[in-house]
Amino acid sequence: MLKRTEEPSWNLNYYWIAISLRLLIVLTSTSFIHPDEHFQNTEIAIDDVFKLSSHQTRTWEWDPLRFSDYAIGGGPVRSIVPVWLTSHFGLYVLKLLHACGMVDISTRSLVIFPRLVLFLLSLLVDRLVIRFVQSPSIQLLHAFSLHSLLFMCRTFSNSLESLLFTSVFLLSLSISDPRNRASLTSVIAWALLNVFTVWVRVSYVCFAFPVVLMVGYTRLFRSPALFFTAGATALLGMMILILFDCLYFGRWPTVTPISLLLYNLDKRNLAQHGTHPRYLHLLVNGPIMFGPALWFTAWCQIWTRLKLSPTIVKLSIASLISGTFLLSIQPHQEARFLLPLVFPLTILCSQSVTNSRSSKFGRVFWFAHLLHSVITVILFGYLHQGGLQSALRVLPANTRILMSYKTFDIPSSLITSAQLSEVKNLRGATEETLAKTLCDIFSSDKEQQIVLLAPRWALSPRLKDRFKLLFSSTIPHLDLDRLDEIFNAGPSRSGLGLYEIPQLNIKASGLCELKHGLL
Repeated sequence: MLKRTEEPSWNLNYYWIAISLRLLIVLTSTSFIHPDEHFQNTEIAIDDVFKLSSHQTRTWEWDPLRFSDYAIGGGPVRSIVPVWLTSHFGLYVLKLLHACGMVDISTRSLVIFPRLVLFLLSLLVDRLVIRFVQSPSIQLLHAFSLHSLLFMCRTFSNSLESLLFTSVFLLSLSISDPRNRASLTSVIAWALLNVFTVWVRVSYVCFAFPVVLMVGYTRLFRSPALFFTAGATALLGMMILILFDCLYFGRWPTVTPISLLLYNLDKRNLAQHGTHPRYLHLLVNGPIMFGPALWFTAWCQIWTRLKLSPTIVKLSIASLISGTFLLSIQPHQEARFLLPLVFPLTILCSQSVTNSRSSKFGRVFWFAHLLHSVITVILFGYLHQGGLQSALRVLPANTRILMSYKTFDIPSSLITSAQLSEVKNLRGATEETLAKTLCDIFSSDKEQQIVLLAPRWALSPRLKDRFKLLFSSTIPHLDLDRLDEIFNAGPSRSGLGLYEIPQLNIKASGLCELKHGLL
């Protein structure tokens, strides 16, 4: 465990600044970083708690009938228990406050309250960092990282995995410390946290393998009582989690980590989500997620600090190597998969930053680290898909069909202003496909209010002129996946538009009489 260094002690003011910034971002963030933060969590929880939508979207990950012929390995790949303990809890608080007349149920409140639960959990991790790691450099790096300011409070399973891994990492150091007496209570907590985190994300094993090995070698294998306690606790925890999932999904047995592992081992499944080169995590995703300064400095420290280093440093090195390279075996790689590495990276960088505080390296490191945090918080916290929440809040009440085009899939549970009959997500389809979809809808004589949600740059004048613009986002709307199309369109067509599609205009235009639907 790292001891306090010669530098000035941790200034509590910095801690409160970091906490205040984190809370401010939770309350004001407008972005959708990735559809998974809703479809793997809040979309399910909102439907369970409020039943707002009759067409709520449950992705394949929650399908209890997926591969129903498989006894183990079929069924859902996500456990409901982590969702219960995060989004369900926050939404029940919202429901109680709404019943008391204190808060309205709106798109914004449905987004914020689950994130507030993650914010409170992040405070517990901060408390552990300050208690067990007394180096001001580590505390400062951890508090002002992109992970702590933004991702830790998002409803990704990766965010919860990262919070839990940091807790297990610190608890493992305490249990393994020969100066401490490992109590049964701490071992029970350690075993339960490990099992629960596997149920959150099976990829946790990649990061935790060295940590579990260290505790086993230093404590469990040397004490039959502790070994039996840890094993029995882990087994009981697994049985409870399996039972809860079976009761919720109505399928026996439901062992979600095995289902997810088997799914990810099939290359055909991963190809549907996109395959990437094996070096992407090491050379691209790591620098994007943590910043080049933190990422590359940490890797350089491996060679200089491997010998004669405290246990916390060696364990950080082992977790960094195992997490990065084991995850790189899988061809589908996204930057957020690396989130649990933020604390080991912080540990590895702290000593070089401390020793070089007044040097040019120290100044350059801190400037680069803080600049990366500022830029990425703005990009991922406010600009990326930044107009979606505003557009959903002003959706006309008489809307029956909502279509999204060249934007994220719309979480239907976040729509509280209209009673929709259908949500159509066209994603990155061609304009011809959009026109054909409209013509198919209008082929019936039934009058239906149709609203299209699309970036203003995505529609050609020939099609856009037939639509009525209801809303254009004032908050900058950026799609980091389609930057080339945005730049080609020019600034005059920036932003996200909400369009009413008059049925008479489409029929009168002759659009649907064209052979290919358009052009």
